[in-house]
Amino acid sequence: MKKFFALVLALSLMLTLAACQKEPAGEESKAPAGTAEPGTPANSPEGGKTYKVGLSFPVMDAGQTALSGLIKDTLLAAGPNMEVFITSADGNNEKQLADVEDLITKGCDLIYLMAADGDAMAPAVDAIHNAGILCGIARDVSSENYDFKYVSAPSELPGELQGEWLGEYAKAHPDETFNIGHVSGTATNSGAVARRDGFYNTVMAAGLDNVNWVVEQDCNYITETAQACVEGWLLSHPEVNVLCCANDDMAMGASNAVLAAGRSDIMILGIDGQDTGISMLSEGSMSMTVRMNVEYVGSGAADAILGMLDGTAEITDDKVIYGDMDKIYTSLDESNVAEYKK
Repeated sequence: MKKFFALVLALSLMLTLAACQKEPAGEESKAPAGTAEPGTPANSPEGGKTYKVGLSFPVMDAGQTALSGLIKDTLLAAGPNMEVFITSADGNNEKQLADVEDLITKGCDLIYLMAADGDAMAPAVDAIHNAGILCGIARDVSSENYDFKYVSAPSELPGELQGEWLGEYAKAHPDETFNIGHVSGTATNSGAVARRDGFYNTVMAAGLDNVNWVVEQDCNYITETAQACVEGWLLSHPEVNVLCCANDDMAMGASNAVLAAGRSDIMILGIDGQDTGISMLSEGSMSMTVRMNVEYVGSGAADAILGMLDGTAEITDDKVIYGDMDKIYTSLDESNVAEYKK
């Protein structure tokens, strides 16, 4: 199915590019897509060119909604000659491939892609490259045809912070037993796998006798899917009393299931720390979450995009633009959540 879709995408792009190569008689030739006018910043009104940027996201959970919004707002604030398009694939690989095709046909100068599946999105990266468009990625893909990767922090880090928090809590409560159910993201998503592995490796490496790994399941970052999953676990694995979730949207689903079952002995851990997570912590329906500093990540990604458009980006030989990982994630619980309330 993926090969067929990639072939259709390639044929569509060939027709699109052929049409784009025809210039009206008498019109001056413009710079090719994906390049800035020499010496002209991408955000400069004097450039006389409107830059189009496409942002392709795999899903719009709380974290990605906030992040994409920050990137867009930062880009638009850079100057009047900027158009930004945001797409969400709702966790569907074929939809994300189609989203990228649509961004290409819109004439984007740069497309920034957060891959839902590194293998499945390789044809999308190739298509962007073949269209002469700058390609940025936020996660690894099985293609080298991208121009830069913005790395804000290792994908394992939020899971590691969850694991560190639980490990410290378990050490402080040696007479209690903690049986873990992991509500994972998507097995084909490198970021989701990294979050799960970061948590698992950190907890297991602590060597705690009162911590057990019981069950795990992919719930695709979706609230309703997580709720149905946890409802089943509460019947099949009633011993589970820790639900570690790969995002706050799934933590909300887990909380709904726990509340409906009348269980008050279950700890819920999340990741994102935006409005949803802060609200859950404040009301006591979640024990901790890992807050992503979307303001920093969003502005950093936007700066990388602007730097690529105007040729000023500092990029390594391996095509990476690095952020400051120490500024990205913070563990939140009842002890510090008040600092982040709006």
